[in-house]
Amino acid sequence: MQTVRFKILLDRDFADLERVLQTRMEVRLRQAGLKIVEPSSTEREASIILSSGTLNSVNQTTFELSRWAKLPRAGASELLTLAVVWARDSLTFVRVDERAAVQAKVEELVDMFLNEYLKANPKR
Repeated sequence: MQTVRFKILLDRDFADLERVLQTRMEVRLRQAGLKIVEPSSTEREASIILSSGTLNSVNQTTFELSRWAKLPRAGASELLTLAVVWARDSLTFVRVDERAAVQAKVEELVDMFLNEYLKANPKR
């Protein structure tokens, strides 16, 4: 996997942070050797969705990498679908600075993914 769509989705209150993190995390993914395409691309690329939301002082941040997969079906043509191939979740109790907590969790999950990706795909 070299080409991916990448999108960060944060709570509505963090639209400015979402834009900043989108740019910063795209740079990090590119530095690791991934090509980032626009979400509007019609190619069947892998997708990374990183989402975060907070309810009652508990923040959940989720990172999912999905790839297109063909599933065989008896007596019919194959079914093309997105399959999650790598995912991580994080739950955090947020007391004071929710923005800092969200940013830290996003960065932590991207670090975890990049560590696994680079382990499987060493740079040459």
